[in-house]
Amino acid sequence: MPHIELKVYPGYDKETLEALADSLVKETVRHLGVPEGAVSLAMEEVSPQEWQRKVFQPFIQGRDCLIIAPRY
Repeated sequence: MPHIELKVYPGYDKETLEALADSLVKETVRHLGVPEGAVSLAMEEVSPQEWQRKVFQPFIQGRDCLIIAPRY
């Protein structure tokens, strides 16, 4: 606890994604007061063609727990 799931378009370099993951973990530790070792993070690349089916419909559309909604 906690676990972060992140979906991104392909094309970002490894260093950028690792820096993002590191920042997300550090901010989670800071805001929730948990040890860094308690945080897990999964990152999956999803193509623009698959985004609607693999990300928008199952994880965004109609979810009551969505805190920030996309504006697309």
